[in-house]
Amino acid sequence: MQLECKFRAGADVWTFQDIGEGYALDSTSVYYLGTRIENGKPDSFEQIGYGYARDANSVYFGGGVIKDADTGTF
Repeated sequence: MQLECKFRAGADVWTFQDIGEGYALDSTSVYYLGTRIENGKPDSFEQIGYGYARDANSVYFGGGVIKDADTGTF
């Protein structure tokens, strides 16, 4: 199944990137299916497949934080 993140009003049009699996980012925020992920860090964010993603602080599945997941080993 292919998920695409739609452009979100208020996002930076010049830096907005759809990075796959429903995730997108711009220079200041991270999004899942058009909804901003609170505290997402675009400078370290990466989509790692099957709906999972991570940044320097958290691991995500389907846009939600996986509590106590280790970002260094996930």
